[in-house]
Amino acid sequence: MIKNARVRRIYERSKDFINNNEKVKALLRKATDKLQVLHEDSEERNVFVSNIKLVMRMIQSHFNGTYPSFSNKSILLLIFSLVYFITPFDLIPDFIPALGFTDDISVLYFVLQSLASDIENFKQWEKAQ
Repeated sequence: MIKNARVRRIYERSKDFINNNEKVKALLRKATDKLQVLHEDSEERNVFVSNIKLVMRMIQSHFNGTYPSFSNKSILLLIFSLVYFITPFDLIPDFIPALGFTDDISVLYFVLQSLASDIENFKQWEKAQ
């Protein structure tokens, strides 16, 4: 159970994307736009950007049917991490210097750790393409 009201609202909002390809496409566009303004000026930020791009590829591959192996729970967690990333007013608003993306990184880390075997399977599939 998610205790924080803001995080719970973002999670509930994420459920709306599961069966809506147009919303997923819009989500991917917004994430791409937000990534373009991030400066890859540190190793940590480079890793974060790389992981967001991985999540985007996973979501896109699932929704375009090229990699249908994710469970609904896995896809929901991936979407949640991306919705959280594009939401400017989450636990720590993104405009706060030096701290703004700390919570985004934490959420992404949690999701990636939770889906480690799914991610490894996807990476193996992606290499074989």
